[in-house]
Amino acid sequence: MLLDHKSLKVQESNSKLSFTTTVGANWEVWDRYISYNNKHLFHIGNVCGTCQFFFSQLKTDLTASYTIEEVRDSLNSGLNKLDENLLQYLKDILPVGDYECLLLKIYPHQTCFNGKGDYFAEDQALLWNYGEEKSEQIGMTYYRGMDKIILDKEKLFEFFIPLYQPQSLNEDRVLFYQNQIKKGIQPTAISLSVVDTKESMIFDEESEDGVICHWGFANYLLDGHHKIQAAAREQKTITLISFISKDASFKVVNQLVDFYKQKKL
Repeated sequence: MLLDHKSLKVQESNSKLSFTTTVGANWEVWDRYISYNNKHLFHIGNVCGTCQFFFSQLKTDLTASYTIEEVRDSLNSGLNKLDENLLQYLKDILPVGDYECLLLKIYPHQTCFNGKGDYFAEDQALLWNYGEEKSEQIGMTYYRGMDKIILDKEKLFEFFIPLYQPQSLNEDRVLFYQNQIKKGIQPTAISLSVVDTKESMIFDEESEDGVICHWGFANYLLDGHHKIQAAAREQKTITLISFISKDASFKVVNQLVDFYKQKKL
């Protein structure tokens, strides 16, 4: 559910985060990454419109924090609108580029690669059936949000992808947010995000809902790991500031924003 929306341009940044790419055999750009200090942090897919959507974490020995002290209290209390002053502070953690900034109410539920509710083993396998290969990310936890058909034969899938796995989190902090959520507070997390559309070219068996194109809305969490874990445990909503990169996404950012604004999502 969309609570607020603003467009944002970051022209100068000292952020250690960046979007990087590598070439393919016949492509100037093929693989895409979120990098930290010029080292690949996440592999966030390729530019092939008929390949599978995917993400994988490449660097796990992390010590960085993206929390901005000046807005910590506001984020912990939960936001219901996007304040210009707050966005100016948050720009410091973003790479240079153009963004659509969405304040969303999300309902995350936890899963893991090749586990119960895994998108890749269940939803994606219906259209991209490439045998019995298992993901290299077996056991890696991530969170899913809303799935919804948004156009004829096209379906949106929300993902919230953590830098830190639940077992590494501070349990006392998770319990603190669980208590806050029980009181009706919806604290705010932050993500750096991309949107991809992937259309299957395998039509031997069409899925029951007729869907042949998946929109992957991938939110890579920069702040709010304890909050989203608490929300998943309580099966309640929290809020998320999603900075969607228009430069790093593979199509359809404006269409996605329009769907949220029309309250179709």
